[in-house]
Amino acid sequence: MLLLGTIGQILIIIFFNIYGINESTMDPKAFYGIMMLSPLVIVLAAIIGISGNQSATMMVRSLALHEIKREDIGKILLKEFLVSLLIALILVLINILRLIIVYSIQFEGLNHSSI
Repeated sequence: MLLLGTIGQILIIIFFNIYGINESTMDPKAFYGIMMLSPLVIVLAAIIGISGNQSATMMVRSLALHEIKREDIGKILLKEFLVSLLIALILVLINILRLIIVYSIQFEGLNHSSI
């Protein structure tokens, strides 16, 4: 997912360059905000989809095989939520490091006094 987020970010940068969208053609704060947040949308949508599919698949499988009883569903959903939260936190930290690396390379040499 992080690889797809990086590819999406590169495509957005290419799109902005083709159409001449940069910090001088629009408000610099808005430009940098768009550039920094748009890859996160891709990664966030993917993580939400994967987590939802995994939880639903595990619950349906467990119910079909009679591995759990209906009264255990609340406890299992809480466990799935906590596991998803832990995975999300790890991915957020990795993604922040990725963004720091990508943006430090992309915006190297720019004058940041206008921000």
